[in-house]
Amino acid sequence: MSVTRRVFPEAFKREAVERVATSGLSAGAVVRDLGLHETVLRRWMMQFGAQATGTRCEREARRVRRRRPTMSKP
Repeated sequence: MSVTRRVFPEAFKREAVERVATSGLSAGAVVRDLGLHETVLRRWMMQFGAQATGTRCEREARRVRRRRPTMSKP
């Protein structure tokens, strides 16, 4: 039995990476939606670099802001 590798156009790869970067969804959620394996998307994220790395920082900053208690003035 032979395994056939799926080939994705570069535009699809970039759109998948952009979706992680702009939608606020995790890479896991995006791969489930697109029917991919997470390592494939992670490889594309590394390949297209800046789009993906900025998102992780932004997502982490939002998480920290949500957990940070608000300070009220006396």
